[in-house]
This record gives sequence, C-alpha cells and structure tokens, in this order.
Amino acid sequence: TAELEIAEERADPDFQELLEKVRAEVDSESNTNNRQEAFSMFSNPEVTRKLAEELTASNYIDFASVANLTASEGEVLLESIVSFYDERYQMLNLLMQGNLTNDQAAAYFGPDAMTSNLAFVLTTDQQQSLRAYNLQSSRNAALTVYSSMLDPSGALPKRDTEPMLNVLLDELYSAENNFGSLVSTDGSMKSAYERKLQALDRAQARLRSEYSESELMQFDRLVESLKGTVDVVLEANEDASGSVNVRNMRISSDSLPN
Repeated sequence: TAELEIAEERADPDFQELLEKVRAEVDSESNTNNRQEAFSMFSNPEVTRKLAEELTASNYIDFASVANLTASEGEVLLESIVSFYDERYQMLNLLMQGNLTNDQAAAYFGPDAMTSNLAFVLTTDQQQSLRAYNLQSSRNAALTVYSSMLDPSGALPKRDTEPMLNVLLDELYSAENNFGSLVSTDGSMKSAYERKLQALDRAQARLRSEYSESELMQFDRLVESLKGTVDVVLEANEDASGSVNVRNMRISSDSLPN
C-alpha cells in the first residue's frame, strides 16, 4: 500500500508521472502513523496560511468582477476567503483525527460551508454566485486529475474522453452527491462516501446506454479506482506562468473517522 503523501506537481504531458505522485491511497491500519503525520502539517498556521493564500490567488481573484464588487469590497471578500481556507485547513487535521463533532465538520466541510462562513460579506445573490463559482472551480480540479487517470498517456482525443468525464463530474458534483463536499449535510464523511458510490453508479448507468462495453473499459477502470478511496484534498491552482499545480491527498474509505 502506498504511503499517504501530498502531491503538488506541475501538470505535464507525462500524465502517468503526475498520476503516480497525485494518488495517495492509505491502508487504514498499517499507515495510520503516516496518515497522522501527513495531516499534522495542517497544525502549522504558517503552512495553512500559505496554502490558503495560494488557493485564493489562483481560484478566486476573478470572482470579485463576476460578482460586481467594488475594489474595497473585493479586498474584504478575498481576505475573508483566505481566512476561511486557513481555518478549514487547520480543521482538516482535527477532522481526520475524529476530533470534530458532526456539526463542526459540516460547518467547514459540508456542501454550504463556504457560503455560510462568508454570508457576512455577501448578499444572497452573491452567495449564490459564489456557490456556482466554487463548484466550477472544484470541477476543474477534478477534471485535471481524473482526465489523467482516464487517459494516462494523453493519447486519446478529447472528443472521446470529455463526454465521459462530463457525465462523471455531473454526478460527482450534483446536489444528490452534496455537490462533491467532503462531508454530507449531517457532517459525516461516511455518509458522503456512500453518496459518492451512488454517484459513480449513476454515471456508469448513464454511459452504458450510450457506449459499448469495450468503449467503456478505461472509464470503468477509472470508476473502480475511485471506489474505496476519498479525496480529502483535491485542488488545482494555476500559477502566474499558466502552469497547473495539483494538490491531492487521498485516503482509503476504511480510514474515514466519522
């Protein structure tokens, strides 16, 4: 079993190398110490602040103009987003240790966590815009990782892979699947995982009506690789040069704390 690791690598045409570094699957017992050590990094406020600033700069700068915010309003919002992610990263260590109540978990990792925490700086319409913007950002990160898993060599044309990936992402980020949140509305990671399995089944069922068994062979392999694991962190940030940095922490579903 591979040790839990953090992958923060530049996207590269050699998708297999990216895939090997990004995927971190953990055995619930033999790698407990490794898992705890990896998540303990989120106890360092300097680390969590840096991660929050990078994520916000990459993914949310444009939201201020989308939401028609003034310059000062945009600054307040972006600082609030940094603070939210800073706290969320720190809470992640507690979540994985099983030291959060379900209500606390839902407040930071549930489907409405971000908009609820930022309600004090946003109107109702702006909250809805942020929810849609954040959902698209999450889908984009998943697309970066899952496309390399579906086609590690990058040899298949996008016209063959994109329809399948769109169906997969539609289901994984649907309301029925809590918009892809780490915990369900009840604050449980286990409940969220059960919803994820149902979403994967729906995606396969939809595609079976459109593709042959041979055409779905690689997609089915992707789905099987997503079963039994949970992406605790799945982020893709674009830097100033346009390169994409992927950060992914994945654990076994047997390791879920609540």
